[in-house]
Amino acid sequence: SSTNQWPVEDFLTYWSIKSPISINFESSADFLLRGIALKVTESTKVPYYHYLPVEQMSKQLSSRLQQLFSCSPQRQFRLEDLEPYLEGLVAVEQMQETLLTHCKFIDARYALKE
Repeated sequence: SSTNQWPVEDFLTYWSIKSPISINFESSADFLLRGIALKVTESTKVPYYHYLPVEQMSKQLSSRLQQLFSCSPQRQFRLEDLEPYLEGLVAVEQMQETLLTHCKFIDARYALKE
């Protein structure tokens, strides 16, 4: 839902204002938000963060992948976007292989198989 979405620029401004110390979060926001919010970038929209805390997601891999890919109309993500959501369910060395059993790999991005 749209209540779970924040345009990236608005979020960074708000975060900076609410922070007790002066920090520019722009360069590290994606890293700091791993497993909390998923950055969604679409060619027709302003990039936004979709609030998606990993601890509130399904513990089953196929269900979790459905939840992840339903966040973005483009339904494609890079490995580094998906990693924090797969840690604990899939061993790091098995991640790509596991994703390929559930996803197509197109232009350096994973898309869920139909």
